[in-house]
Amino acid sequence: MSNLGDVRRNYHFYAEALRITDIDEVVEDALLFKDLGGGCIVDGTVHGMGPSPQGLVEVSRRSGVHIVASAGYYLYPYLPPDIAALSEDELFDRLLCELSDESESGVRAGVLGEIGLSGPVHPVEEKVLRAAARAQAETGVGLAVHPGPGLDEALHAVEIVEEAGGDVGRTAILHVEHRLVEAPSPGSFDTGPFLRLAETGCYLSFDLFGREESYRQGGQVDLPNDAVRVNHLATLVDAGYGDRLLLSHDLTLRWQLSRYGGYGFRHIPDSVVRLMQLKGLGQELIDQFLVENPARWLIG
Repeated sequence: MSNLGDVRRNYHFYAEALRITDIDEVVEDALLFKDLGGGCIVDGTVHGMGPSPQGLVEVSRRSGVHIVASAGYYLYPYLPPDIAALSEDELFDRLLCELSDESESGVRAGVLGEIGLSGPVHPVEEKVLRAAARAQAETGVGLAVHPGPGLDEALHAVEIVEEAGGDVGRTAILHVEHRLVEAPSPGSFDTGPFLRLAETGCYLSFDLFGREESYRQGGQVDLPNDAVRVNHLATLVDAGYGDRLLLSHDLTLRWQLSRYGGYGFRHIPDSVVRLMQLKGLGQELIDQFLVENPARWLIG
């Protein structure tokens, strides 16, 4: 507890605060999530991010929470060295294998992504996304894309998916609360980019719930707090896009777990649900965000 504040402000300098390696700590957090009614966690850890499929199996077995493993590849600088040399067809075959019972890990993935894109998109990243879009069309699973910064990069990601034959209506664009925003403070909270992206028919994933620290940002674009995120959701609902919204935590670092004073997996079913209720969002709408929309994105 004595260095928690410093870790939150400077976590990149604390190696032990970054990597989640202790199964017991994750099981503990998953049980807190389950106690609040949580039934399923989608894990977006793809190649380049240190996936642990067998670890997911153990967490699921010990907690009783369903966990959906992912298939895919992250940003180019983090990819295994052999990926650049593979053709789109070879990547497509690899992804199909991960989405089948023939997966090398022994764990069948149930979703594609997060597929990592830089800004501008690296040619290898575009090749990966095209292969993933084709795999999505072949298997019918959901697809999640980490876009480069700016609305144009998110729209470009949607265009790549569509051109490759993927289903935009089953594609989630991630981190929209800070990836879409281009205007510096105090204009960072304009809802215009969200509405423009929603017009494409994709899912908008507000997946940084719990991250409210201004010191996370490395530039002039502000990160919203949870209250502003809920305001964005309400605006999109009013515009008719309530069925295109996903909520998550992007919980990737050890210090974000409950044991270390983080918000943990329980944050959305606990704090965020109460916040939505206080702001007048009814239970039917909350169920749409937390049950119906993710189920439709995952399984159609």
